Amino acid sequence: MSKNIIKKITFSCLLLLPFLAQSVQANSELPAILDYYPNCDYPVVGETNVRLSTSNVEEYESGELAAKLLLKLRTEAKAAGANAVIILAKKAVHEIDYSRQGVLGKNGKYQLSFVAQLIQQCADGELNKNKVTPYNHQGEKLASISNFSFKMKPKKFAVFFSNNAFSKRPELSNEDVSSANGLYGVKLGTRYQQVIDTFGEPSIKLALLDNELIIGYGRRHWLYFQADKLVKVRNGSSFLSMTLLNKIPQIDFFDDNVWKINNKVGYQTSLADVKTALNIAMPLNKQEQLVVKGNGNTLTLNFIAKKDSTTDKRVYRLDHYSIVTNDYKQDTHLVANEATMQYRALESLYSRLKSNEDIDKKAFLEQLGEPIGKITVSRNDAVNIYNSHLLVHTQRSEVVRIQLIENNFLDNRYVSDVNQPWLLGPFSQGKTIRQLKKHFSNDAFILNEEVEMSAEKYQLSLFFTDDGQDSSLYEAEILID
Repeated sequence: MSKNIIKKITFSCLLLLPFLAQSVQANSELPAILDYYPNCDYPVVGETNVRLSTSNVEEYESGELAAKLLLKLRTEAKAAGANAVIILAKKAVHEIDYSRQGVLGKNGKYQLSFVAQLIQQCADGELNKNKVTPYNHQGEKLASISNFSFKMKPKKFAVFFSNNAFSKRPELSNEDVSSANGLYGVKLGTRYQQVIDTFGEPSIKLALLDNELIIGYGRRHWLYFQADKLVKVRNGSSFLSMTLLNKIPQIDFFDDNVWKINNKVGYQTSLADVKTALNIAMPLNKQEQLVVKGNGNTLTLNFIAKKDSTTDKRVYRLDHYSIVTNDYKQDTHLVANEATMQYRALESLYSRLKSNEDIDKKAFLEQLGEPIGKITVSRNDAVNIYNSHLLVHTQRSEVVRIQLIENNFLDNRYVSDVNQPWLLGPFSQGKTIRQLKKHFSNDAFILNEEVEMSAEKYQLSLFFTDDGQDSSLYEAEILID
């Protein structure tokens, strides 16, 4: 390179420096996007929904589109008179244009949007480091919306939901459960990764609430985390439907009811023996519980009345327990309901299957968005939970089976679409055989309450209640070749 060219480049760079400095300064004067909630009752100036789209896959995957959108969000906040921003929700949609040539799943339009609160920061600028915002200043979501040590990249939920549950699990021998010592030696307040190091990867992870992560070991142990810390443990009955619960593999230690409260009393111990062993004088409350409040945590023992076969009298026996920090408050902010978008993506997939067209399974998973939960069935098999009804089974991360069931959850405190029927093209939960018969294929196989339709690339099964022609559709399953 000649000296003259070098001089020209150097001179051009020097000319640009003031403009670059001015741009950086202007950017720094914009309202900040907060990683933590303010430590005060902050006033909300307003709420906004910003969006941008591109057909350039490199612009989307490199994060350039997100950076532009974040700048747009901060600019709008300043114009509205806010001095800080809290991102509440994020949506990424990939609309594939199948009519275009090119790599399937890479063409089409990418759209990114944020919903955010525009606020006035506390006078002292102090933040509550125990309460993270749903999305950080880069527009990225932290696992369980907490201070976890790793981030969930958009559409890369595997970063959060690993498949390590079937690596060698640590052997456990500590059966103690107590307010002071927690669960099997793991105290409340323990960091998430320390829990995983002690117990191994969980069988199921659920991100149903903005600021709370729930993980399960086997079918009977449930651990709750807020801000990266264990705040609650309980065993026994689940808020999952029996259909979903039965998909979780059992784990010997966790499903064997080997626990002992204060290393003294265990499963099915009589109420009288529990009170004697633990030196408790109080009676059962109306919920048939003994509630023992300690300095930092509260232990609740739940009993069930059973008839004694020898005396024919009702005897209360210990059935399950919970331990919770005294300052625990369940988060009430549900994750965004994406069910309508997900059923639209499913309808598009089903349409292509019926037409015997090629499908892009990876693109389909991207269109569904982030699952709200994942069950690890085996080293290579998993069940992704997307809403109150939709389950997607994968093998080696590839879609092999799609299920639409009556309900994944028994408790509507955790989901907002519990009353929204599932949809699969013309087939909708609750419709009768009489209403749907016109949509059955000519070679449909009808046996009792099941209708099966097969084609080259898939098999569809519909399950109805036992009410003759008025039987209503409650479940559907697609097997994909």
